[in-house]
Amino acid sequence: MFREEYVEIKVLVTYSKLTGQPRVDREIIIDELRKYDYRTLLIVAAHLLNTANITDNCKRPYNLFLRANGVKYNETFLFNNVLICKQGIYYLAKWALIYSDNLSDDYLRIDPTMLNNILHLICMLNDYLPNEEVEALSYIYKNMKFNSKRFVYNEILRSFYIYTEIATDIELFEDNEYIDFNNDFVVKYSYTIKEYLASVFNLYTLHSTLAKESVFGNDIDNLLKNVKNPDVMRTIISDYIGNRNEYTDWAQDTLDNSWNYVKFMEKPLFSLTDNRFLSLSEELISNLIFEGLYHKIRHIYPDDDTRIIAFLGRPFELYISELCKEAACNSDLEHIDEFIYGDNNEKSSDSYIISGGKLVIIEAKAIRPHFSALIENSDDSLFKQVRRLYIKPINQAINAYNNINATTFKSFFSEVTDIYIISVTLESIQPFNDIISFASRELDDSLAIRGFFNMNVEEFEALCSLMNSDYDIYNILDDYMESGIPFANYLYSEGIYSERLDFLIDTFNKVTEEIRTISFSRDDNDCT
Repeated sequence: MFREEYVEIKVLVTYSKLTGQPRVDREIIIDELRKYDYRTLLIVAAHLLNTANITDNCKRPYNLFLRANGVKYNETFLFNNVLICKQGIYYLAKWALIYSDNLSDDYLRIDPTMLNNILHLICMLNDYLPNEEVEALSYIYKNMKFNSKRFVYNEILRSFYIYTEIATDIELFEDNEYIDFNNDFVVKYSYTIKEYLASVFNLYTLHSTLAKESVFGNDIDNLLKNVKNPDVMRTIISDYIGNRNEYTDWAQDTLDNSWNYVKFMEKPLFSLTDNRFLSLSEELISNLIFEGLYHKIRHIYPDDDTRIIAFLGRPFELYISELCKEAACNSDLEHIDEFIYGDNNEKSSDSYIISGGKLVIIEAKAIRPHFSALIENSDDSLFKQVRRLYIKPINQAINAYNNINATTFKSFFSEVTDIYIISVTLESIQPFNDIISFASRELDDSLAIRGFFNMNVEEFEALCSLMNSDYDIYNILDDYMESGIPFANYLYSEGIYSERLDFLIDTFNKVTEEIRTISFSRDDNDCT
């Protein structure tokens, strides 16, 4: 129903903290990097990112390595903290693409001694990750965002449903707003959105099921040998394969910003040879499913085309309403969909969930935090996104509710005593106590609100599953409002779990069958 991972905060092992010595000079690190083929370092990075419990498993051999090399260090500190983290591994990849120049035909040979030397390099590079003069709230947000994982199966069903079902049902939209981007997509790229999603999902599945093998690279011909339309999948995959020259200028320009990995998201597959590529991590591939598709659709149209930006939000809003309907249908909750009210034909919020005197207002926005909040060391950048994702949508919902209560539609809410408002966005701002305090100061105070939230779409899917079960969602929202932690952490800490909505399960089953049909002939998968 919901991703099992939850966020923990731990101390990162750096060379200076481990040894009590100053951090190692950059030139010494660069000299060490020059001993390696950059492809070897990328393969090690992929191995570290894709092996379960690797950070704990690496500590013992690294401990023996330090002893053997006569390094004076704090062994207790090493074993009680984190030796490697995702950010540090991506950081190694960035440095490797710039400085590792010992190209070798033997780049696949990686022995334990070499692995320990590379772990030592990572430990030294950890000292160059930001640890001083950082703005605390921004730093915590970036760490939590960077280390969150997507629940890929929801991503793929959501992408199919929003972009190929809702978005193609012209009757759901007003005549002057509809854009047939599915057709425009084919004209632009010569393949369909469904073919794109099937190909990326197959790539993700290959990576996650063959992680140990795939860290040494995938032969593209071997990958495509059983695919129904290999030329289409080759075209799609090739768009995301980058050679070293495509990364080096960017890596050099952003080396001192250890949060900027935008090029890895744009080109998540690294070319090893003419026919062999490396997928560094499953997160980078999963990013192509929903986020990557959004950008491919957006790039069909001119940068100044505001119509497509507005329209891309509409299928998302309808998806959120569909979730609310499904959540309410098998429970004692009443769902009210968006409606027109007033003399000026104004629109209400996207959905309302009512039970007795309790009301949940849902305002859906197909937006996400700007990338600046992730790469800039600034609480101000973060608070700008809080206003966009959190405060502005909730104030919009408050304004609509107040206006509705000045019309005959006020009868909808005549028994309401407690109000909760949820801004649902593609990605959310996690509810640190400082964020909640900031939002409460800037919210419209014309309406007494019991709880206010910004949830990402995956969190809201989880909440809808809880609505459809025996859980009291109002108690959950009350407790969550006071928790000051991400929704996944809250559910985990409280032992709250519910099966996904039947609607989501049925949609996923339909999507996987469609992916199989697009990708393979029935004979290829016939087990009889």
